[in-house]
Amino acid sequence: MSNRKVPLQSRSKERVEKIISCAETLLKTTELSKVTTSRIAEEAAVPVGSIYQYFKDRDEILLALGEQILERENNLLTATFEELAPKAHWRRIVAALMENLTDLVAGDEIRYRLDIALSGHDEWQLANLASENQMVHLFAGYPRFSEIGYSRKQAEAVARTIIVCVKAMVLRRPPNYPLGYSTDLAIEAEKVAIAYLASIFGD
Repeated sequence: MSNRKVPLQSRSKERVEKIISCAETLLKTTELSKVTTSRIAEEAAVPVGSIYQYFKDRDEILLALGEQILERENNLLTATFEELAPKAHWRRIVAALMENLTDLVAGDEIRYRLDIALSGHDEWQLANLASENQMVHLFAGYPRFSEIGYSRKQAEAVARTIIVCVKAMVLRRPPNYPLGYSTDLAIEAEKVAIAYLASIFGD
């Protein structure tokens, strides 16, 4: 997704992972404006020049971090869906996915700060869209859609509507609202998703 230099040697890979990990730590503990390339280098105990071997600036480090977080989210939600889809009622699946999503964002400032820091970056928007598309493809394969006669295109439209709605509610709390507010929004988002699917599945 990016033109960043990819480390090939294990030592270089470890250094890059340390840089990204330290950036994540700083995002959790430090005011966003103070999360600079120099501060990340200090936290990672590496020369600033080493960072510039792999990242052109601070935002590129944050983008790499964001891509890792999106991948972790998708892996967790995918595993939950694939475990439950063959046997569980869709209401149980929705509840489990919302529980996972809430656990991911509850008490965690990272996604919120990444959205602020990278709001003007096309690569971050593309990364989020790729994540969304992956989830749409997965959920549109839920057997219940074909059972009620929905085409793949119709199923994808439903899946995208739910995913966009839920992410907008849970991951983008208003500025200056407490972190726990995301949990309240997740509860409401689950109600919205269930009401919408009930109008389609009828049960």
